[in-house]
Amino acid sequence: MLSGSKKKEYAHKYYLEHKDQAYKSSNKYYMEHKEEVIKSSSEWAKNNPEKRKQISRDSARRINKNNPLLNRERKLKFKYGITLEQEKEMLFSQGNKCAICDREFSNTRSRRPGIDHDHKTGKVREILCHKCNLMLGYAEDSPELLKLGAQYLEKHSDNFCRQDPGRAEGTAAMGCMEDNSPRQQANQNPVSA
Repeated sequence: MLSGSKKKEYAHKYYLEHKDQAYKSSNKYYMEHKEEVIKSSSEWAKNNPEKRKQISRDSARRINKNNPLLNRERKLKFKYGITLEQEKEMLFSQGNKCAICDREFSNTRSRRPGIDHDHKTGKVREILCHKCNLMLGYAEDSPELLKLGAQYLEKHSDNFCRQDPGRAEGTAAMGCMEDNSPRQQANQNPVSA
């Protein structure tokens, strides 16, 4: 007699060797007893909601893990109405760079490409890095709020002209601005005691 783990191992091995036969047999049974199977499955799901959710989650994880491109394709189609090919074309036309900060995309969380879309209309705009996409999201896609935020940063900046590490040498991320604040002038002309 086989122990529990050996029995499972044997059953799994048998299934793998006879997968096609098992599929045909179960499919034939389902077609012949469709209403019974559906009723029985519905009752089980109703009586075991937590188990059903867990099985569903596990199945989705397994599918996503084994088919990342298929998962990405589904997400793009469902959420944005575009295909994987269209996303690749957009990336290529943008030079694999964010449409706002112009930094090249990478696999790091902050530099991963993300589809930017209008939340009201659902229309896809361009591809942004994660940080820039979050920035627009937190500003609720409001140009006015973003302008106010930029003005605030300019007002409180010691040195508005900064070199962006993601850009080519000699170019700045934004326009440069002279800071003539009293604090900046004091730093440039220190008073010796």
